[in-house]
Amino acid sequence: MAILKKGYIHVYTGDGKGKTTAALGLAWRMLGRGGNVYICQFCKPPTCLTGEACLAEFLTDMGDGDTVISCSTEEQKVRLGRLLFERLDEPWELGGEPEGLEVSMCLKSISDKLIYIKETIFGGEFDLVILDELVFCLSANLTSRDILEPFLDQKPDNIELVLTGRGAPDWLIERADLVS
Repeated sequence: MAILKKGYIHVYTGDGKGKTTAALGLAWRMLGRGGNVYICQFCKPPTCLTGEACLAEFLTDMGDGDTVISCSTEEQKVRLGRLLFERLDEPWELGGEPEGLEVSMCLKSISDKLIYIKETIFGGEFDLVILDELVFCLSANLTSRDILEPFLDQKPDNIELVLTGRGAPDWLIERADLVS
């Protein structure tokens, strides 16, 4: 059963810190209210030791067997009760300049993940979907408006969707219900 009647599109953007942290605050609140949360980190592969990935790993280590459903570093997926945390399986790390083959692999990987999210994650299990650094992927031309806009159009009404990352374009800011 859906927690929200009306889910909004949030965009957290800008050059400063706190975009992912703000999104994770929403995740904790949703989990506290009994909702299900999906988080996918784009451009933060396993070699990038983010605090949120370390926390997910820490929580799996503390699990009692009933809480932790699965944790697979090969698949970049951690399932903790009502929280599913994934990383995009792609070769480029945030902070570098993607080139040639890396760009084409990133484009395909991001496009495939958005199709997966649309077909699977938007299927009704999740109340909050966080796509961390997807805005940056858009600004770095690793995905496009042509791919992202139809994805936003197909977001179910009862799902809250959060997009984070630097460089949000004007069209996305205008499209969002909340921009920070």
